[in-house]
Amino acid sequence: MARLIIFPVLLLLISGINSQAFFGDSSVNFSDIPAMDEFVNDYQGVLSIVQKIELNKKLETLKDKTGVEFVILIVPSTSGEKIRHYTFRAMDAWDQAHNGRSIAVFMTIDGEEGSFFIGTRPSIQYLLPDVLVEFICDEKICPYWRSSEWFDGIDVGVNELINILERADIAKDVVENKRLLTVREWIVLSLLMIGCIYTLICFVIRGSRK
Repeated sequence: MARLIIFPVLLLLISGINSQAFFGDSSVNFSDIPAMDEFVNDYQGVLSIVQKIELNKKLETLKDKTGVEFVILIVPSTSGEKIRHYTFRAMDAWDQAHNGRSIAVFMTIDGEEGSFFIGTRPSIQYLLPDVLVEFICDEKICPYWRSSEWFDGIDVGVNELINILERADIAKDVVENKRLLTVREWIVLSLLMIGCIYTLICFVIRGSRK
């Protein structure tokens, strides 16, 4: 009996999944993520008021046309945390603060390091795969940043991404829904279902032998 119960549990342990994959992890610390009330949140003072208004208008128009939420966060420092990891924590913080309304694209800029990262949700990666985002970063944004033209670099990157998203036929209900299960999570879910079916079959076999 114990072996039958342990089997599905072992699948969980082997797969390395935890409750966060399906229910969210309330223990994640968001205390160091600043408030994000606009599409453009500049805590480093990189942008002028006019530049910030211009970017906000572009991202607001994108949201109205496609339903895609694209947020920019500029912080003085990520305090040594890898900017990729910080970006996805910030995305999750936004989702929690906005009633689970999921961001599709998120650009984090570390003022101290002069580095940036653009993160995308699984729901939008068919339009913005990592290879394409990296190309835009390397070929479009970085040439401006090497000359310390921060706004021009951000602006050209935003324009490139907006052009791709606005040309695509995007269903608003898809991008506005909570995040989709990743491939890994689907595999784990399938394993769990197989484990439950296996356990049920074993119970039936044992019962038929009595």
